[in-house]
Amino acid sequence: MPAYIHLILILEHCELELGEIVRGLKAAATKQVGFKLWQPNYYEHVIRDEKALAGVREYIQNNPLAERLL
Repeated sequence: MPAYIHLILILEHCELELGEIVRGLKAAATKQVGFKLWQPNYYEHVIRDEKALAGVREYIQNNPLAERLL
């Protein structure tokens, strides 16, 4: 994947489901640029504790570095 984004969403007391939020984000971004940006699916993972959150943050931070090494 040459260009992609990672998001960490905190959904406390949210009435929307994750799929609704992602669809809205994709639709708003597509409307803004005027063409389709997104692949049809996405990967989701529930982060359950601070240790897991730290690991995900580290992965996101180091991911561009790993990409350059390929």
